[in-house]
Amino acid sequence: MSKFRHLSRAVAVAGLAFSAALPALAQTDDSVLPARAVTFVCSYGSVKSLMAASRFNFLAEKRGIPERAVSRAASDATVHTSVPDPIVKALATEGFKVADYRPRTLTQSEARTAVKIVYIPLEDPTQEPKFQASPTQAVERWEGIPSALRDYDTVKRMLYSRIDTLVDDLAKGHGK
Repeated sequence: MSKFRHLSRAVAVAGLAFSAALPALAQTDDSVLPARAVTFVCSYGSVKSLMAASRFNFLAEKRGIPERAVSRAASDATVHTSVPDPIVKALATEGFKVADYRPRTLTQSEARTAVKIVYIPLEDPTQEPKFQASPTQAVERWEGIPSALRDYDTVKRMLYSRIDTLVDDLAKGHGK
């Protein structure tokens, strides 16, 4: 077998292995809350929280920690019916397939059982929906994150930095 043909075959095998891993990175079915759920909540459940949950799940799997994340909307009045096309395309370039994801609102039951809830509010507090998690569950707020539809790269940098730190902290707690 020629060196070129051998190399082509190796690249093809590597490509298949990579594409086979992509569904594990996708957030398309989170109708059943994981046992150790980190819940990211934003107004619509389809942009910032979905970006955060997708990144978190990728890192959690890579680091071998048991927590998994879900994306939720803050309110039935604001939840989107689908993920906006620019977000689908941007996340796809990172290996996250979210085109079929259907945003859902955080339920009280989910809020009570979540290991952690992170709320990512809108830039303009006057437009913010009423968000009530659970009276017994603390909610961490990640303020100052702009619209991902307007400035995806900035939002990505801001969210990913915080998510990387969160996963590092959880991994340390698991001795990893």
